[in-house]
Order: sequence, then C-alpha cells, then structure tokens
Amino acid sequence: MRGFRGSKKAVALILLSILALCWVTVYSSSLYQRRKGERFIADLKTFPFSTADFAQVRDFVLQHGGIPIQDSSLTAPSVCSVRDCVFRIQIGHPLSRPPAIRRLYRFFYPILTSIGFRPWLIDSQFEVQNGVLMRSATTVGQVKRVDWRAYDGLLIMEYWIHTDRSTTPYSRPDDRGDRYTVTRPHVTGPPIEILESWVVQTPAAPMNRVFDIDLHCFTTIFHGCSDLGALAPSAWQDREAALKSR
Repeated sequence: MRGFRGSKKAVALILLSILALCWVTVYSSSLYQRRKGERFIADLKTFPFSTADFAQVRDFVLQHGGIPIQDSSLTAPSVCSVRDCVFRIQIGHPLSRPPAIRRLYRFFYPILTSIGFRPWLIDSQFEVQNGVLMRSATTVGQVKRVDWRAYDGLLIMEYWIHTDRSTTPYSRPDDRGDRYTVTRPHVTGPPIEILESWVVQTPAAPMNRVFDIDLHCFTTIFHGCSDLGALAPSAWQDREAALKSR
C-alpha cells in the first residue's frame, strides 16, 4: 500500500513539474514577444510616415518579422508590387491565436486567464499605393478576465491607431486641427473596450503620443492591463483633455 501511495505521489509530482515547465515556457515566450513588440512600437514613433516609400515600408516590415500580403481572389492572386501592396506585422503571446477547435478555445480561455495567461497581440498593416505609404492600421490588445456586477467573463481591450496620407473621418477642409483625433467608438458584439486614434501622416504628426503604448501590463502575472489609460496613456490623456475643452 505504501508503495502504491508513493507511486501516486511520484506521478503527481511529475505531472506538476510538467505543468510548471509548460507555464514557464509559455510565459518566457510571452516576455520575449513583448520585448519584440516594444522595439517595434519604439521604431514606429520615428518611422517617416509622411515620406515613406515602398522600399522603406518593405524594409521596416521585414526588419520586424512581417510579410507582404497577397490576397487570393476567384480570378487570380494579387501580387505585391510598388504600385499596390499591403504589408503585415503580427507580434503576440503564443496563445494569442485561437486553435481550429473553437469550442475548446472558448472553454480553456477563462481557465488560462485565471492562471496568468492573458493573450495579447500587436497587429499592424501598411498599405502602399503608387510607391508611397497611403495608410496604416495598428491594433494593440489583450484578452483578460473581469468580474463585474453584471458580467463575469472575458473582456477584449484594444487600442486602434489609424494613419492616413491625407485625411481621416474627422478631418474637415476648414480645420487643420482635426489631423489628430482620439475617440471611444461603440462596438456591438462581445464585451470589448476600444480606444481609437486617427492621425494624418504629416511631418508634424504627434507620433510620440499616438504610439505611446505601455506593454508591461501584458505580461504581469496576477492582473492584466487595468484600463485603456494604462495601455495608451498619452492618447487617453488627449481624449480626456478634448472632452473637457468642449
């Protein structure tokens, strides 16, 4: 009997050791990806959005592990060229992309977030037309577990950054001040919190503030990003200041 109990303890210890090793491996990978993300965000602050040509966008994307996107249609696949190309960079937690089995994914995510695995992702796209950067879209977000009075479950928290060569949805011909706008859009669907920046790609664009993103809360063990102000502090401050000035 003692030998049987000893075997059970040994098996349990082995299983715990394997689980601990898996946790450390995934967490270490998340730390590594976060540092890659921080380098990417830092380079975005100094990237020449207003003058970038095809070669500059291509080299920048390849430097950060991105690729050109070639969309396949029913007729023929589009080919990335100087005249028309979209580049994409994705950096994130190793569990940030859902597996093929959606039900299994939905079942395990609440458990994973409870033990410190809060998947996060940086997704950035750059659209080049006729040899120049026309626009870009960057999403920085995290999935975390929340326990509110009316809701207990997973919450998606994202910061969206849109840049455009000439205009934004908030631009007006008679007002050059609307070249940079921060909003809180209302999105229907799953529980989600979004902060959104729109900026025209001018030499004077406040890219230091637009891309002021703190990724440290992505890898904290006991709690995720507290709110959008912690994730994008400058953009959040700019939105609050705009609301007070109305």
